[in-house]
Amino acid sequence: MGDFGTSVAVVVGIDTYAGAIPNLRTAVADAKAVASRLATEQGYVVELLVDEAATRAALLGLLEETLPRRLGPGDRVLFYFAGHGIAQDGDDGPEGYLLPVDAVAGAGAQTSFLPMARINAAFRALPCRHRFLMLDCCFAGSFRWAGHRSFAPEVPQLYRQRFRRFLEGTAAQVLVSAAEDQKALDLVDGLALGRRDEAALEGGHSPFAAAVLAGLSGAADLPGPDHQPDGVITATELYLYVRDQVELAAERRGARQTPGLWPLPEHGRGEYLFGVPGQTPRLIEDPRLDAAANPWRGLKAYERTHAPLFFGRDGEIAALQDRLTAAERLLVVLGASGTGKSSLVKAGLLPRLAAGWTVLGPERPGADPMGMVQRLGAGWVAAEGPVLAVVDQFEELFTHNASPGAVSRACHALEALLADGCRVLLTLRSDFEGRAQGTALGHRFAQARYVVPPMDRNGLRAVIEQPAQLRVLYFEPPELVDTLVDEVQALPGGLPLLSFTLAELYVAHVERDAGDRALRQADYDALGGVTGALQSRAEALYAAANPAEQESLRRLMLRAVTVDVDKVARRRVPLAELRYEAFAETRRTQAVVDRMVAARLLVSGANDDGVRYVEPAHDALVRGWHRVYEWLHAGADVLPLQRALRHQAVEWAGRGQPTSMLWHDDARLPQARQQGDALNALELAFVKASRWRRMRRRLKVWAAMLLLGLAGVFVARPVVGWVMQVPLTLMGHVQAHVATACAVTNLKQVELMAELAAGSPMPVQRLLGLARWLHLTLPALNITAPGRALAAGRDGVWAVQLSVEGRPVFITAEGEVRPDAAGFVSVAAGRRLALLARAGGGAEIWDQRSARRLRDLGGPDQPVYGGALAWDDGRALTTEIGGAARVWAVDTGAELPAVGHDGPLNAA
Repeated sequence: MGDFGTSVAVVVGIDTYAGAIPNLRTAVADAKAVASRLATEQGYVVELLVDEAATRAALLGLLEETLPRRLGPGDRVLFYFAGHGIAQDGDDGPEGYLLPVDAVAGAGAQTSFLPMARINAAFRALPCRHRFLMLDCCFAGSFRWAGHRSFAPEVPQLYRQRFRRFLEGTAAQVLVSAAEDQKALDLVDGLALGRRDEAALEGGHSPFAAAVLAGLSGAADLPGPDHQPDGVITATELYLYVRDQVELAAERRGARQTPGLWPLPEHGRGEYLFGVPGQTPRLIEDPRLDAAANPWRGLKAYERTHAPLFFGRDGEIAALQDRLTAAERLLVVLGASGTGKSSLVKAGLLPRLAAGWTVLGPERPGADPMGMVQRLGAGWVAAEGPVLAVVDQFEELFTHNASPGAVSRACHALEALLADGCRVLLTLRSDFEGRAQGTALGHRFAQARYVVPPMDRNGLRAVIEQPAQLRVLYFEPPELVDTLVDEVQALPGGLPLLSFTLAELYVAHVERDAGDRALRQADYDALGGVTGALQSRAEALYAAANPAEQESLRRLMLRAVTVDVDKVARRRVPLAELRYEAFAETRRTQAVVDRMVAARLLVSGANDDGVRYVEPAHDALVRGWHRVYEWLHAGADVLPLQRALRHQAVEWAGRGQPTSMLWHDDARLPQARQQGDALNALELAFVKASRWRRMRRRLKVWAAMLLLGLAGVFVARPVVGWVMQVPLTLMGHVQAHVATACAVTNLKQVELMAELAAGSPMPVQRLLGLARWLHLTLPALNITAPGRALAAGRDGVWAVQLSVEGRPVFITAEGEVRPDAAGFVSVAAGRRLALLARAGGGAEIWDQRSARRLRDLGGPDQPVYGGALAWDDGRALTTEIGGAARVWAVDTGAELPAVGHDGPLNAA
């Protein structure tokens, strides 16, 4: 098998013992049969020692003197022993011994035994890289105590690289006939040494020997994941086959016997191999290694589709399955951040639910918990059979600014689902359990709690090694696995950090493209270990950014964090929240987002309403990166204000921008204005609208004192005259606005307004002076000549377009403000048509004469803030908050090729 020079087998069988040690009857027959099978079918050179030849001196001489001289690095050796074995207590637990033919009983008998530890030491000293021991004796499993550690056996797919690694790596394994706490069939209860019930054994062999013989002939070539044998028998496959056969034989006799397979301390990446007589190995091409094939999820939770990559939680999955049959229909999966609650449920439990279950979700509360419950309720009504509604990250109910009323309604709705017979599963961070118990679900918690236990060493090894085996990867050196386990086991909530580190090791391997499939210690050290990997990646990204990008990153992370008292958690950030009035900042923030997503620190997605978002890949980022804590500490005074402002601005926009929701009479408005560049486009619009509302209210007070003195001017030459019939209240708003504006200027400015109203020729300089003055009180102002003056708004004037003619036109639907209108932020006039930019997004084309809306341009996802019409009304230009400019065909509403501009826009 493979490229080995010489395959040597030392086969020992002892039936006849001296003195008081009972004899055996089939050990010699077992040894001879195994020796023949190895020589004829496997190509071994066999050294057979039976009965009187198998003395202690002969065995030690062969193992410690003859074989070291005879074997070279390219050879391999197998040791088979059929005879008596003993386990006795030692300083570090049971110690194993083999009994040579000249072993004696009584005082000082141990000096005549062969310690298993000495046999192990002799094998370790051999120069060959592949060593295999098979022990068929009483308490043979004690060799585990003289060995190293256990492992979780499986039948891996035999890829070319894996086969090469099995051959080239060091293999030192031992297959034993009984575990260390069991007696083999050779023993009879009450006797220190017994004998086999050989008369009942089929073929005259012990169950272990019979299984080994059948396995070596090909029965142990087990089907792999592709359900096909591969023509190679690994030590693992031989063990799995022998274990099944021996356990069944023992059960039929009312006994218990479980063989074991253990790696010895020097075992490395190799695997002891046997060929299948008459067959050529069927090897499969190695799986492709690229970014998409990363077997670890990093900071992201495992979803149902990742079940084949999810390992280490079999016991917990079984426990959750049992809980789904309990009388209490609520199941709360509790654990600290980083214990893998979400992954356990989504990739562990849900894929293993029995057929017939209907799973609703998983849902997350987010900022709309009632929407979540409504979706679950609709699914419950439509479902048949047993139903499980899954709510992941239930703590979002308390961290995403949902009102107390919304939280209460959502919990009462979940309680109603439970009362109606639906089973509900929640995953919940344990530090929010007290808050959750204060809801309508609290009375169920005593019976509903399931606390996810910390993962033990075997589970952690499975998380590390099993995904690597799926991709035919190995760790170099092998001790790197133990290093990872040790570091994570000492780190509370370290599972996401372990997954992140492993994912980064994989990325380093792919980028190195070294031609092997090793995950290396050097890459692990460069990452800073498990504890430093996350910070190293985040710090590297921060250090590579320029100062402006670092500031954008800081603002982004502060938006992606929620703080509840002293509890820090991640938050989903809608992409619309990352649009700024300054186009350069919007573009810079998007570039930072793209880099963090590529670095696997942020994840992007969309909620059920199609709203795109980004969020930290795990709480570990916002809780473990020191800069986040520094930023939170530095902004402790203003962050609550920013969160309140964000929430209010979103509510204001969602309800159509009612003036009643503005902060015009809120003491926080001056501080909100001071936030400057930290505000996004919507927040800044909210602050400006609040400031404008406050200014208008103050101006009205001032105007009351001067209105009588100015009335004559406006009666003689009214500034605003209407071409269309509009509500008098709106006309009053426009007149009052202009009058109020005049109240804060001097007589010269009043004179300019009078000249404009009279249609008198006006120098451009004087007109621009008037325009500058009007900017004191108007968010938008355009000047055209010739043309018409346009005013549009819902509560007062938002925009005015003036001309030398001074003939104003107010455009509304049928001369009235529509009840559902959100208002307009700018207007522009052509010869016959008018372009109105909606505050809620998009723009409209109107006919000035009929006051009829003709068509829409763009949609609500395009935050238009200005526009212009061509002189012939054929084309329209709209400008957006983010800096984009679009050209439209007015007659069709189709978008034309974009304007070539990549900087901020000030006017259209």
